[in-house]
Amino acid sequence: MSESENKPEEGQKVPARPAASAPMSPVAPPTEEELDPAGKALADALRISFGVLKIVMLAVLGLFIWSGVYKVEANEEAIELRFGRVKGVGEEAIVETGLHWKWPAPVEEVIKVPAKLERMLNINSFWHNKEKDDLQMLSTFRIGVDGYNVTASTSAAGALPAPAVPGGEALLPAAGQAVTDYNLMHTNWRLRYTIGDPIKFVERLWDGTAGTPGRRDGWAGVDDFLQSIVSDAVVVTSANWDIERILWYDIPGYKHAVLTRVKERIKQLDVGVEIKDLELLDKAPPRQVNDAFELVTQARLAKSELENQARGEANVTISRAQAEANNIKDKARAYRKMVVASAQADSDYFSKVLSGIEETVIREVPEGTADYELKRQAKYNELMEIYVDQLYQEMLRAVIDKAELVYVADPAEEMRIYVNRDTKLKPPGQADQGKDSKKEIDSLLRLRGIRAP
Repeated sequence: MSESENKPEEGQKVPARPAASAPMSPVAPPTEEELDPAGKALADALRISFGVLKIVMLAVLGLFIWSGVYKVEANEEAIELRFGRVKGVGEEAIVETGLHWKWPAPVEEVIKVPAKLERMLNINSFWHNKEKDDLQMLSTFRIGVDGYNVTASTSAAGALPAPAVPGGEALLPAAGQAVTDYNLMHTNWRLRYTIGDPIKFVERLWDGTAGTPGRRDGWAGVDDFLQSIVSDAVVVTSANWDIERILWYDIPGYKHAVLTRVKERIKQLDVGVEIKDLELLDKAPPRQVNDAFELVTQARLAKSELENQARGEANVTISRAQAEANNIKDKARAYRKMVVASAQADSDYFSKVLSGIEETVIREVPEGTADYELKRQAKYNELMEIYVDQLYQEMLRAVIDKAELVYVADPAEEMRIYVNRDTKLKPPGQADQGKDSKKEIDSLLRLRGIRAP
């Protein structure tokens, strides 16, 4: 300040200075009336600044508290980390649905996982580059651009055992070992999975690193991990499967084999992931040899068509033969039934005739007669000869009726020839000849004293 500014104005009283020996007393702050305009402006500025500072501090404190508030949705489960470690033990570490508060970072961190939401991961590392499909097809694979997996040929399939430990290195043939050729093909997969154990998932698999654009933080490492598991299963399984089985004959079996290997590996690592399904979206031979595979496919379809046609004809032939066989069996059963019935009727008739003969013998030769046993035997033989002769005559007439030419020769007498050119034509009264023969037998038996049945 200049000397003129320090000089008092005219008429202004200058306060007296205290004596040096007088004691010092505290000086009261000047009032607003005592301050000059510059001092007043400075005091106002300080008061306003302090008020703004208090508001800012309160706002920062509120934001600090609010930054710790988070919400867990109905389809989510949250895990709190304190200085990088899971906060709590067991079920207590899982934060339920609703609003919660945590200490802001870097003290605590919250990781939300979809507890009930099914996630999908596409594995196209074995598929050809789709961005280059519209370009001119090259004569071979583009290493580093087209993906593929190796499959065994028909004779090599199953020749190499799978690794004992799921996920281990595939067993490759030793140098110089005679192994048939292998084939290349493309496959495209989609993995469906859920988080079965959030605590194990966060502790053993979640890395918290930022993913590529479009992905949530932390899921990049999870996707890479699962893709490596699926890729390993596809490589090992395909190396022991025939390409024809994969493309045509046993698609579900191939998919199931890969899925089983993925589940075994995930179970062994125990990272809290639960595999739901593994879809085989597409499969195809290399585009460079697709025409040859199309020819094979057409031949296979033609073969199947011919086989189906042959099976149809075989079924028709078998059905017709079965029907004929059933008809023959039915006729045979009917004939058997008729023969048995006829034989049974003859047996009953002969039994009655024999019973009548025995009764006649007993009646005509009483038991008290001398030598009655010999007489009974002689009587029985006599009656049996008569009956057998009558049966022979009846049978002979039946045979002669059916014959076209009958020759009767007797060395002592003349020869007579009976000609019957139409077997269906019978002389009058011949139809009842069988009945007449039976009547003759019955009459003869009555004459002999035998009671007819």
